[in-house]
Amino acid sequence: MIPINFEYTNTVFAVNQPEYQPLPAHIAINGDVSICWELTDVEIEKLKETKKLFISVKTFGQPLQPLFMTTEVGDVISLLKCESCEEKTDIETMSQDDDSNWFCPKCWEELTPVMKAEYDKLLKNGEIDAEE
Repeated sequence: MIPINFEYTNTVFAVNQPEYQPLPAHIAINGDVSICWELTDVEIEKLKETKKLFISVKTFGQPLQPLFMTTEVGDVISLLKCESCEEKTDIETMSQDDDSNWFCPKCWEELTPVMKAEYDKLLKNGEIDAEE
């Protein structure tokens, strides 16, 4: 098994530590760390055969932290569908408009000027009152 970059990777541990393999990961605002591992075909067959997976955690004598394993990225990273492109996106990278619609960073960048222009037009035409 090797740790791999995945869509939501936002850091890499042990980059300058030759005794360790670089470890791509996602760190959430709450401190949770998620890592994606890719299995070889041989490992997949072994898992099918034994239905067992062993994990070794270097605790360096400290208490063991809770572990969670899954095959679904949405189980470890909060994903939300962008209102514009409908792509599932890490909610921590998204922006929300005044109507509680969530947008991915790309759509937010594209739509912000459009939404501002529409707001300014409605304000100018007296269709809405200025927010205080």
